Amino acid sequence: MPASRICATPYPPLPDRIRAAREMFEQVMVLDPDFDGGYAGAAWTLSFDAMWSHEDAGAVVDRAMALAQQAIKVDETFAWSHTALGFAFLNKLQHDKAMAASAQAIALQPNDADAHAHHGLILGISGQHAQGIAAVERAIPLNPQFVYEPYLNIMAQIKLMAGDYQGSITAFEENVSRQGPIGPPALCWPAAAYWALGQKDDAARMSAMLSENSPNFV
Repeated sequence: MPASRICATPYPPLPDRIRAAREMFEQVMVLDPDFDGGYAGAAWTLSFDAMWSHEDAGAVVDRAMALAQQAIKVDETFAWSHTALGFAFLNKLQHDKAMAASAQAIALQPNDADAHAHHGLILGISGQHAQGIAAVERAIPLNPQFVYEPYLNIMAQIKLMAGDYQGSITAFEENVSRQGPIGPPALCWPAAAYWALGQKDDAARMSAMLSENSPNFV
């Protein structure tokens, strides 16, 4: 697969992009403290930083938890608040609570494609691979513009964790063929899958692509 089909220019460092998003959510919190989206968004970005070790998990997860709980306090019917709480629990390795929280997001907004996709990711990381794949499969038809979302990248990650290495590569390549989002984390999955299949040259090619396009990725 030609590198140009995946990324034509280097991505800005992922931690910088996440921090920029958090700064905007924090501005929303100040401008409208009665809007739960600011708290939920900031909580989500903190959990993402912890998940990828951009920052020390112990320093940010408790704040992510507090912000998600504040979002629910403001409006307990907003699905994303429960998704954010699920990721905070996940970073605390409280998998049952994480899955319950993200399931609550779906119960509140059953047609929310993102709620299904993120529930799938939490399920997959928690070892419920088949259920996680099914959740992502439910997300795709709910969002006509799903190609712009990381659903297939989530699918690739879950299939990698399930040991379906060829399935992981197929999901990644489908995302590329649809011109979906390809951020640095997504490039990790095919690299690992190729390596697990013994296709060392392909694994090295994908790793080199990651290094070239995202030299500051950690």
